[in-house]
Amino acid sequence: RSGSIEAWLYALYLELLGRPADPGGRDYWAGRARAGLLRYSIVANFYYSPESLGRRVDAIYSETLDRAPTAAERTEGAAVILGQDERRLRVLALSSDEYYQQFLVSVATQQ
Repeated sequence: RSGSIEAWLYALYLELLGRPADPGGRDYWAGRARAGLLRYSIVANFYYSPESLGRRVDAIYSETLDRAPTAAERTEGAAVILGQDERRLRVLALSSDEYYQQFLVSVATQQ
């Protein structure tokens, strides 16, 4: 609750978008906050933004399939997160033929 709106936005950008705030975006959201938009609403805008969704899809693909998603997979993954949640996308990746093939290779190299 303490600290400036700009400092809070700086932390929000880093946490949800993985980058520092650009001056235009920071000023826009600071103005919205000063005009009375609740911080919860600002966080929701960030969390459900295409940039944040894309980062989360990228992270799930990297963690489960050890690669970046294609543009189509990124779009589809964002839709899964919006329609259900991140756990569902993770389940889909872990139950994919691609993941299963990686598992088989991993088992074969351990023997």
